[in-house]
Amino acid sequence: MSALGWILFGVLFFWQIPHFMAVAWTYRRDYAAVKFPMLPVRDEAGGKVAGWSLVNAAALVIVTLLPGLLGLASRYYTGATLVLGAWFLWRAVAFLRPAGRDLAARKLFLASIAYLPLQLGVLVADRVINF
Repeated sequence: MSALGWILFGVLFFWQIPHFMAVAWTYRRDYAAVKFPMLPVRDEAGGKVAGWSLVNAAALVIVTLLPGLLGLASRYYTGATLVLGAWFLWRAVAFLRPAGRDLAARKLFLASIAYLPLQLGVLVADRVINF
């Protein structure tokens, strides 16, 4: 597989954790009710859930910067990736704060839904336009 293929794998791999943790935090009571011992059920305060989200969001940003660093994408891609990555990290950092964690989880979830197609769209546009 090419380097870009591995990068795309990494994007999907690291994106899914913040996305899933935000969903799981939102529905943790439902998981607890059916005795499904997921991390958000066992971590009642949510610090570990939010921490895993942030670590994976940071790894995601690093992986998405690789095409630019390896010469597989233009500086326009890299600039757009930095903006999208900063936004996604901001949502993950907000999830760390105990006050308002439920709302922050919903916002992280919505950000994750927007982030992935935007990020992949920037990569496709960069490859098609070929700056």
